[in-house]
Amino acid sequence: MSAFLQQIDRNLQSMTREEVDALYRKYLTTKVDEIEARLSRPLDEDQADGTSFYLNDEAHSISAALAFGHVEERIPEAIQMAPGAPEADQRRLARRLLEADLKATVAELNALEGPPWNFPQETLAVTAQPKDQTVTSPLLSEAVRGYCEEHVGLKKWSERTADQSQKIFELVVGLLGDRPIHEIGKADIRTLGAQSLSCPPT
Repeated sequence: MSAFLQQIDRNLQSMTREEVDALYRKYLTTKVDEIEARLSRPLDEDQADGTSFYLNDEAHSISAALAFGHVEERIPEAIQMAPGAPEADQRRLARRLLEADLKATVAELNALEGPPWNFPQETLAVTAQPKDQTVTSPLLSEAVRGYCEEHVGLKKWSERTADQSQKIFELVVGLLGDRPIHEIGKADIRTLGAQSLSCPPT
């Protein structure tokens, strides 16, 4: 049972690609809003040249950071946006935030040359998402069944072990309730761990 609980706990902590992408788009959209506000202010020729020089230098600096994996500059933002994520996922998010910085910087640099302001496509995806988007995941009983079937199919368990494990997992489902996996949090796992200590041996 501990292996199954650890797997659930890892799934709760790790960030999916979709979650990282969503945070990346949110950050990029914020950057784009800031740029749009700046572009609406008048600039004289000297200010425009100075801004272009700064943005060009910034774009090269971000490119170098990405090339060498120097994501430390965006770690604080990544931690703030995903405080419960493992350090590896926070570093992955920090890299994506640097990518957003580069995309936004290049877009602003191009806009200063005169053509119409070109919104990065990812920011359009944020506004197109429905507001009442619901999260779905399999029920705990379905996850348990899949876990058991996988172990039996891979011959990791004998029939006896499979029967014993099935009974234990039925108890787990009974204690937690047959809820969608995404609704089960760390507090539930800790409570389950405490409850399991008082269960009679099987």
